[in-house]
Amino acid sequence: MIEAVGIILNYRKKQPVLMGKQLVEKFKEKGIKVYAPQKDADALNIGGPYLTPEEGHKVHCVLTLGGDGTILRAARYFASQNIPLLGINMGTLGFLTEVEVSEIDNALEKLMAGSYWIENRMMIQAEVKRQGETIKQFSALNDFVINKGPLARLITLEIIVGEEYVTTYKADGVIISSPTGSTAYSLSAGGPIVYPELEVTILTPICPHTLGARPIVLPSYKTVQVRIVNQAESMLTIDGQNGFPLEKEDEIIIAKAEHNVKMIRIKEKRFFSVLRQKIKNENYVFYE
Repeated sequence: MIEAVGIILNYRKKQPVLMGKQLVEKFKEKGIKVYAPQKDADALNIGGPYLTPEEGHKVHCVLTLGGDGTILRAARYFASQNIPLLGINMGTLGFLTEVEVSEIDNALEKLMAGSYWIENRMMIQAEVKRQGETIKQFSALNDFVINKGPLARLITLEIIVGEEYVTTYKADGVIISSPTGSTAYSLSAGGPIVYPELEVTILTPICPHTLGARPIVLPSYKTVQVRIVNQAESMLTIDGQNGFPLEKEDEIIIAKAEHNVKMIRIKEKRFFSVLRQKIKNENYVFYE
């Protein structure tokens, strides 16, 4: 019996907010409490108490209303609490979401009946060190990107995997992604498509000034250390949503996170069919 659910939505857009309010009423009719983080709750007019990661144990699962960006935000917010996410696509691409708007009623019926399965997705974490001290830590579902500032100047990055020196890139930056993130920015930069159930990290340089640089796939137990050798207003970007300014000689250590994201799946496994459909929708060619 589900007693409470959480909702995270793209509260900057009208349609997710309207749909969220409809879902709140549906859950109330069934005697199910609805919680949300403060900004989401304000958009839904449901007030407090607000849903925080520490209070995540109150809810059976979290529904996300939006696109992949909403899923990424929810993953970073709740993954450490092992709260499963059900993504409802109200965005554009929707690689990570599970159901479309037209499928919501059927999805809710299956959710109530417990007719679903859980897919675990690996997350990655980053530790920023400055003068030997840790100054910031982050987690991501898709990727961390270390890139240059707005001026057309290369950044120099030293790459160490585990304890072994790999190379020094002169490039626009580098992407370190999870298998989930392999179909995001890394794909656009020439990185490989990685099946999401694998536990690896992908190192993809962005426009390296060399003829020989290639993406590298690494086992998840290996750490990736990136040192800013020549700083050009560089930035660490987390899942394409949050940024942290970097300085010369900063070290960014990226590793597999201690927790996974739990994704509620109602349909059968269909990674390649989703990949074909989504990429075709974006006017790309993907050969079957």
